[in-house]
Amino acid sequence: MERYILILIACLPLCLIAQNQMIVVSGGHVVMEDEQLVLFNTNMDNSGTVQASNNARVVVTGIASKSNSGVGGSGSTQLQDLEISKTSNSAQLNGNITVLDDVYMTQGNFDLNTYDLTLGTDPSSEIRGENENRRIYGPNGGEIVKVQTLNAPSSVNPGSLGLRITTPDNLGSTTIRRGHVPQMLVGEESIERYFNVTPTMPSSSVDLTFFYFDAELNGLPEEELTLWQTPTLANWFRQTPTGHNTTSDFVYHALNTNARGDITLGKDALFVQPKIFLQGAYSGGLMKSNLSANSLVPTTEPFAALGYAGIQNASESIPVIPAGGGNTPVATDIVDWVLVELRSSADPSTVVATRAALLQSDGNVIDADLLNRKAVGFIGVAAGDYYVAVRHRNHLGVMSKTTINFPN
Repeated sequence: MERYILILIACLPLCLIAQNQMIVVSGGHVVMEDEQLVLFNTNMDNSGTVQASNNARVVVTGIASKSNSGVGGSGSTQLQDLEISKTSNSAQLNGNITVLDDVYMTQGNFDLNTYDLTLGTDPSSEIRGENENRRIYGPNGGEIVKVQTLNAPSSVNPGSLGLRITTPDNLGSTTIRRGHVPQMLVGEESIERYFNVTPTMPSSSVDLTFFYFDAELNGLPEEELTLWQTPTLANWFRQTPTGHNTTSDFVYHALNTNARGDITLGKDALFVQPKIFLQGAYSGGLMKSNLSANSLVPTTEPFAALGYAGIQNASESIPVIPAGGGNTPVATDIVDWVLVELRSSADPSTVVATRAALLQSDGNVIDADLLNRKAVGFIGVAAGDYYVAVRHRNHLGVMSKTTINFPN
């Protein structure tokens, strides 16, 4: 027989119900065994310790606003099972919590609200019943965390977080974190879901199936989604998907590298890295970097203000331009901003896409995301043949003599 709410009486005076709140004061300790605690239109504010075991379940239900339907607090909250069953409005986390067994998504959504929800280490501990109409989200931050040992996993979806993993390798104890803040890829945001995978041991090849909900698309065309990965937690790399099912909402990809780092979905992109030299600045194999040496390279791309239209990253800013060596530059000194254009193979006077980029002393043109020092990425541009043109505000523009084929 299930027992209800009697725990509130047992924990007085350290546990109070007041103004639709369950308050556990600092120093208070609530222990639940086999009970079912129903928070009906009630907010848990735990500044002490809440500990549940032996099939005890906390159910968040009712129609109260999200701010009045929270779980957790500044104290320690360790639950056995958690069920979200809101007939109206969402529920939310009020602090970091641990759920040893399962999170049941019965009805309504659950906002992480900048906090972490950590699942138990037992492989069977998971999220149950999550779908398009009842899901966990976190636009302001917070992550779902699952730690599980993965030894040659085959189609394993740890914690049912939505990342299915297959590899012949032993990854050891692997931490998987799912968040919902869009990631900035190449001047455009990803969908509202990402995973961070941190295995103990490296892998030679991994098959990943990335599941998502339509509500997380963030305005991106579903049919154009591709997988992006940043193994170093710095550079985002586009990975060509092996398969994409827009009905079942997943992208499948076989990686030939470590399944380490952040993984998300975003629009396809085409990468270009021209190499040019500016007359006047060129000297002895490098270009002088007097502008950056004297803090004269603007931190915001200058071309939009000069009247150039259609720039994908118009008015993009970076925090700082590192000071160059001036007359004694090094290869990675920043010389100035340039404008990179892809032009139609049928008519080179037709500009297909434009991005502002940065020019290094060694002639390499890099994306404006200075920290990554990567090729210039054009979002939403199909693979194909293009003329490549580069403009500088104080020089005549240049264009490739022939078209260049860009497979991706």
